[in-house]
Amino acid sequence: MTALRVVVLEDEAPARRLLVRLLSELAPEARVIAELESLADAREVFANERAPIDLVISDIRLADGSALALFEEGVIEAPVIFVTAYDAWIEEAFRHLSVDYLLKPIDREAFARALAKLDRMKRLFGRDEAREAAALVSRRPRERILVRHKAEQRALAVREIAYLKADDKLTLAIDREGREHLVDRTLGQLEKDLEGAEFFRLNRGFLAHASAIVSFRSGGRGRIEVTLAPPTTEDVLVSQENAAAFRAFLDR
Repeated sequence: MTALRVVVLEDEAPARRLLVRLLSELAPEARVIAELESLADAREVFANERAPIDLVISDIRLADGSALALFEEGVIEAPVIFVTAYDAWIEEAFRHLSVDYLLKPIDREAFARALAKLDRMKRLFGRDEAREAAALVSRRPRERILVRHKAEQRALAVREIAYLKADDKLTLAIDREGREHLVDRTLGQLEKDLEGAEFFRLNRGFLAHASAIVSFRSGGRGRIEVTLAPPTTEDVLVSQENAAAFRAFLDR
């Protein structure tokens, strides 16, 4: 295996030491450039790191939040081997640059296979293109998003969502029954996540599924006024600049 520049993100010291030891045994040429314990540590290191990172080995549940947030925010853009005690985030993990998803306790052979898989990607696609190879899985349309009700979270099927809207500093998913669900992502992040799932960014405040667009008409000055279902009290306008793309989106 060619040399790797690796970051290990794990908040439990024994597990972190095990990952570093396994890496040194299975990929002796690898260089661990940082051993991190938290999202805050990762944000600081990746903000200041200029050389490419070849691999991140990361737990998901950390003391200060979910490591998946780092990939959703674009803080980390490198192939990753997720290592976790839970299988609840498998689908979510593979929407990022995931090489593999390993469950604790860590199996040496499974870890070796994950490293070998990354090595094959690098040999087939080259060092830089390995990121693209790992990203292919993430290009499938998202099937669910996490929504929050007070302290509880649940998965909401994308097929149940009529549209998403920005409400002050909040993002809300409006289902086909008109119920509102709080989403811990921005519309920009959701637009990227839902690429290929028949959603269109109407404006800064609305991201709508094609089936939720009931009708549209001229809104003056080249704009388009859109009627959504379930209905919304806000005026929903598509700008003149996006009008042609909106029509093309519906006429296909």
